[in-house]
Amino acid sequence: MYKAGPTGTAQVGLNVGKRYGYAVVVSVVPGSPADKAQMEDGDILESIGTTSTRDVPAAMVPLMLEGKAGTQVALSVIRPQRATPEKLTLTRTEVSYGVNGESGFENNSILQLKPPVIDKAHVAQIEQKLRALPKSGYGKVILDLRDVAGNDMNDGVRLANFFLAKGTIATLEGQKIAKQTFAADPALAVNTSIPLAVLVNRGTAGAAEIVAAAIADNKRGDVVGEKTFGTAVQQKTIELPDGAALVLSIGKYETPAGKVIEDTGVTPTVLVAANDETPVVDEDEDAAPEPAATPAAKPVKTEAPKMDETLTKALDLLKQK
Repeated sequence: MYKAGPTGTAQVGLNVGKRYGYAVVVSVVPGSPADKAQMEDGDILESIGTTSTRDVPAAMVPLMLEGKAGTQVALSVIRPQRATPEKLTLTRTEVSYGVNGESGFENNSILQLKPPVIDKAHVAQIEQKLRALPKSGYGKVILDLRDVAGNDMNDGVRLANFFLAKGTIATLEGQKIAKQTFAADPALAVNTSIPLAVLVNRGTAGAAEIVAAAIADNKRGDVVGEKTFGTAVQQKTIELPDGAALVLSIGKYETPAGKVIEDTGVTPTVLVAANDETPVVDEDEDAAPEPAATPAAKPVKTEAPKMDETLTKALDLLKQK
């Protein structure tokens, strides 16, 4: 199935990884079927259809979620602080990531850029916006990478390079591959001195983690929010004689400070705790999720909209610069 690929390009809008032995939601694409079903980062996919996600490798999970537009996929989802898995049926659709979000703050002196994903197209949009900053009036930048993922780490290296004229952006190393160092190229730098804050959370993954770590470790700006998910590897597909394929992680990306992103995630320079709860699970990668002793009653959503504490903290930091 992995070698054949998905039977269609439609999806349900989930970026997924493996934790606790199961597939877990890293982030949800806004406006997607998963978003409309109120799925959130941290939700655990106990099963897809009749297959337990404990029994499939991480690389297979996205393919199981993809298919032809209009077809359905059944999920068994373990929500935070819920004892009983919730059964969901989502209809696959063509999910569009759209363009980068933009917001102005402090009389349009601070520009917030919010890419929905880190890929070539959206990184190119950011480059264009950064090059136009001198004429725009904006003098400070917030790069919002919360719930942002990307599978091509080179896109993350490229985005980080826009803000760095020198220094290490990331390294890649494996048992059978020589260590590679991705250094900032001054010819690709765009804004190397503009005050910068990067926002992250537990839904920040992959290429976005490359960016956050490079900014933090090179002391180029503040990284504000929660610890990131932790998934940045290079994989290789090995075809087997029986027609199957083995997907191996042959290299792991490290931060400039030498920390393996997959093992530790990226810790912000300024921590801002999340308001919501995290799943009650065993931190052992191979352990099954443990249900709460007593099912929690579903709360009635009558509270006022939550303040964006991470954004507020970043604005406060930038106003001092």
